[in-house]
Amino acid sequence: MWSIASVLLILAFVVGGRESVRPTANEAVGLLLFPLGVVVGFAIAWWREGVGGLITVASLALFYLWMFARDGRLPASPYFLLFAAPGFLHIASALLGRSRGMVTDRTAT
Repeated sequence: MWSIASVLLILAFVVGGRESVRPTANEAVGLLLFPLGVVVGFAIAWWREGVGGLITVASLALFYLWMFARDGRLPASPYFLLFAAPGFLHIASALLGRSRGMVTDRTAT
């Protein structure tokens, strides 16, 4: 549910303004990582939880790396992390599901 709320809020930011947004090439790189990479990761996580979570977290990490390379500092606010946090939950859920699968396999033999 958190990922759906994050996507809806991100979409509200993207389509909610009146001004025409024409990002520079440098800004387009950032937009590919966040929000596009994060949203794509959420979408994939509906079918493949672990893969989608990894795409989300990797997009967030690359976004922070890009911000640091561009500005020499990381974003001060926690909002990027909060928007992408469901990616961490998808990874945790996939890992827990995998460990439960191993336990049931051992008990079946």
